[in-house]
Amino acid sequence: MRETAAACIAMRGEGESKEICLVQAGEAWTIPMALLGKGEIPKQTALRALREASGVEAQLGDVDPAWYKTTEQVYRKGIEKVRREVHFYRVRVKPDLAGGQWFKAPDALVKVTSKAAREMLEAALGLAKPPPVSTKPAKPLFEDE
Repeated sequence: MRETAAACIAMRGEGESKEICLVQAGEAWTIPMALLGKGEIPKQTALRALREASGVEAQLGDVDPAWYKTTEQVYRKGIEKVRREVHFYRVRVKPDLAGGQWFKAPDALVKVTSKAAREMLEAALGLAKPPPVSTKPAKPLFEDE
């Protein structure tokens, strides 16, 4: 099974006052992400995920045109193996924009529980390169591959 999702790394402020919008998924903290809806392009999905998960209303013009990343994740949903392509967008919003749970960038890096989300957050902050996307077939992750 294959899925396509989009995630939104929303930022506000500059320098040491830079904040990141995180959402809670159960007990985990992460960046807003959603599966593509029918007729949506990934950028629209990322903004919808931000709005639905946090209440933050960003516009297409807020998306940073100089920063876009994609990665593939593999996980199990019951007995089925799922390959998910995730499109990541960085969005800069006004400091006074209402909604969301905002954390100073260093705190957000500690709070995010997913390794993949943390790596993309580090890349969006300019602290590290994003994880590489390989064009070679991946080593089998499950016995039945």
